[in-house]
Amino acid sequence: MENGHLLMFVKKHPEADSLDLLIQIAEGLKYLHTFKTLVVHGDLRAVRRTLPLSGAD
Repeated sequence: MENGHLLMFVKKHPEADSLDLLIQIAEGLKYLHTFKTLVVHGDLRAVRRTLPLSGAD
């Protein structure tokens, strides 16, 4: 991926709305989990730590 993981993206783009990005991820997961035929997705986790909501370190 060009921008790497979400933490790298937010560090490169401090103007990004971290909370909105996390909401979009949650909505995507919710959508995947609505299928009657199971959709298998990869392991979703933070990169060794949680993402600060402010986008700051």
